[in-house]
Amino acid sequence: MKKGIFLTLFMSLIALAAGCGGGGGGGGGGGATTTISGTPFKGPFVSGTVNVYDVSGGITTSGRQLLGTGAINSDGSYTITIPATSNPVMVEVVGGSYKDETSPTGALVALATPLRAVIPSGASNASVAVTPFTELATQRAAVATTSIPAAITEANQKVSLLYQVPDIISTTPIDPSVAFPSGSLASSKNYGIALAAVSQLAKTQGSLAAALNRLSVNSGTISDVAAAEFTTALTTFLTSQQNANSATVPSLDATPFRNVGSQVAVTLQPQKTRAIANGADSVTMTASLSPAVPDNSEVTFSITSGNAVFSNGQNSIKAGTAGSAAAATITATAAGAVTVNATYLPGISGNSTVTFVIPTVSISASPNAALPNGTNRITLTATVASGVPEVTTVSFAVSSGTATLVTPATVTLVNGVASVDVVSSTPGDVTVAVTYAPGVSSSATIKFATPAKAVVTLALKQTRNNVRFLDLNLDHSPASGATYSSNRTLNSDMNVFGVFPSAATLRVNILRSSGVTGFNASAGTPFVEFTYDITGNVPVFSISNAVLGLFNPATPDVSTEVPLTTDDFNISVSFLDAQGNPL
Repeated sequence: MKKGIFLTLFMSLIALAAGCGGGGGGGGGGGATTTISGTPFKGPFVSGTVNVYDVSGGITTSGRQLLGTGAINSDGSYTITIPATSNPVMVEVVGGSYKDETSPTGALVALATPLRAVIPSGASNASVAVTPFTELATQRAAVATTSIPAAITEANQKVSLLYQVPDIISTTPIDPSVAFPSGSLASSKNYGIALAAVSQLAKTQGSLAAALNRLSVNSGTISDVAAAEFTTALTTFLTSQQNANSATVPSLDATPFRNVGSQVAVTLQPQKTRAIANGADSVTMTASLSPAVPDNSEVTFSITSGNAVFSNGQNSIKAGTAGSAAAATITATAAGAVTVNATYLPGISGNSTVTFVIPTVSISASPNAALPNGTNRITLTATVASGVPEVTTVSFAVSSGTATLVTPATVTLVNGVASVDVVSSTPGDVTVAVTYAPGVSSSATIKFATPAKAVVTLALKQTRNNVRFLDLNLDHSPASGATYSSNRTLNSDMNVFGVFPSAATLRVNILRSSGVTGFNASAGTPFVEFTYDITGNVPVFSISNAVLGLFNPATPDVSTEVPLTTDDFNISVSFLDAQGNPL
């Protein structure tokens, strides 16, 4: 009989050892472990026991399974090692005592009501604060009807949201009854101040349990009465001698908690909605918070989609508020839409989208060459595609050669187009560059020379078949600029039947070389060439009085005439020097 009793006792001790960690650690089975650590706070703790439970069976005494236990360290922190688990985990503080930060003497108070915190998984190391606010979240998660991990996540965010407290789980509170250490995080300071309000309310209500009952968020909201009680308690603490930071936090208006019970909204407004993806064109994103929050309240900006960076070179950045607004700037080097989110607290955020584009600018010249007499002009035209509304000008500059911009170098775009005139008194090539924005530029090379000859070739823009004749005037302006010299057909099925030059016009008759139906002229393929001697200013060529005669099977002896204009032709002009070299 005794042997059986001892055996039973021995097995029980083994089971207990497997379920509990010791002192600063624990876990069992020799498998993967994880560490849960943090700082309990109801005022700074000086002693107490911390238990960690698997609560996959429910956030109740009957549904939990002990994973590890340990004592609060002398600095008020705890560290417990448990078997790694993907199940939800609860951290509970029981017994011990803490310093009442609202007491003039800093008296130690025994913890009469356990404090708990819950996280959705114990699979990896976690920092878990255990405070009255995490207790409120645990109470809400315990009555939720969703899955336990989802209920825990929602409850922790709900408490943070309603009480304007930063992340209640991972933020470490700081005692506001002593001077905040230099460099302390604003979130830690605010957490400690909010907990002092809970302590003050516990005094008014007679116990922590009664205060938590008043502050409950189980309904999903905070009553106006509870919000007023909380802010009154906070004001009482802040205006008392126990507030060791009265110089920086003198009143409720210096905290985020003046908005407890009301929903702060974040509106994110971009400086512009379209920007250039050149890494230099920045967009300032301004987050406005309403109702107003204190200056230096923290807002986290993050890029949730698209490719861009903030001024720190990262895809997220924190900024403090000033006048209830915070700002951050983004740039991009790739085209596309970028969505930015600005978060004040979990669940309190706003977003906006900026489109980054890669503009192009092209430049063309008319004519391509001019006399170097300081008078004859070449017009350079810049065309911008995929531009942005904020950039309304282009800048022209002579980058090589000798020439002068007749019109202003910076020109306003009209429907994406801008032009400048160039003259020169020095023969030679001139390169003119046009710039729309950093990294968005183009250039064109023009000639200032006195050409000896001009070779003009003609092609139709549209294919024409069965052409029996083509009559046209090849005009040049100015009239004194050129004298007709010769012609050459480039299509063996046609003949230049007649050429009749005058001062400014060359009348040309082109016929089929043989057959009844006529010749075919393919789109863009030159069919005739004319050579001119240049005698003055560089001429410009055009077509007038053009008529196309097409074979008509219905009336084979009578051609169908089709009138044409300059727009129906491709006119190509090549200028040659006296040695026949292209200019």
